[in-house]
Amino acid sequence: MLTTDRIKWMEPYRATRQYAKVEWRRQSKDVPKMFRATIIVMAIAISPFYIFVPGINSLLPVWRPIVAGLFYPTMITVMVYLVMFMPRYVDVRRKWIHLSWGQTNLRVPRDRIISVELRNDSDFGHRVHMKCKTPKGKEFERDVAVRDTVDLDALRGLIRDLNG
Repeated sequence: MLTTDRIKWMEPYRATRQYAKVEWRRQSKDVPKMFRATIIVMAIAISPFYIFVPGINSLLPVWRPIVAGLFYPTMITVMVYLVMFMPRYVDVRRKWIHLSWGQTNLRVPRDRIISVELRNDSDFGHRVHMKCKTPKGKEFERDVAVRDTVDLDALRGLIRDLNG
């Protein structure tokens, strides 16, 4: 019998791309709102300086804060979309499952895992499906594709320990 305490893999890129497309559509609805909100906040924050500080227009022309106000949400948007297309890293251990994606991490200890299943998938071979709960008791699910190089027998053993 194979015994291992840890299996790590990086999700196949085609699975990440499929997940990112769904996220892209969801996030794209919020981008115009973010642009408007940033421009309004910048205008509210900077306009008192132009009204009450004499001579500031010669030191800081009006176009510079406008460019800065457009630059920051643009950079945030680009970063969000780049992170979306980064593959997820998965670390399955006997005591927890850890998912890492860009700057986001999710570590689920065994006591908060409701069930973990290794499912067959027509597109990606196998997927790990987790059903978990938050510290406040709210249930959520995650689905991660398994790379072809992962030892499925060892992964099944770890999943059996996590469900046990």
